Amino acid sequence: MLDDARQNRIGRGLECDIVLTDPLASRIHAILTCEDKSWWVRDAGSRNGTHVGGQKYDEARLADGSVLRIGSTEFAFRQTASPLAEADAIEACW
Repeated sequence: MLDDARQNRIGRGLECDIVLTDPLASRIHAILTCEDKSWWVRDAGSRNGTHVGGQKYDEARLADGSVLRIGSTEFAFRQTASPLAEADAIEACW
């Protein structure tokens, strides 16, 4: 679950909110933020770039179903009106 009140970091670093084991990901690779009820991804100066929908972006607005690629790891961004139950969140990851 992302926190819409702060920056959510993705990368290999243990200080990240989403920690990847992907060797192609930077220590802090990208940052997800919510601004005016819209989610944005910003590349954090990574070596390999941040891709949304197959295109490389420095900054991109995310829509429900957007495919985000960091290194060789792909995520599907899902936005819901209410938080997922823990069991649903775990199932959604697989």
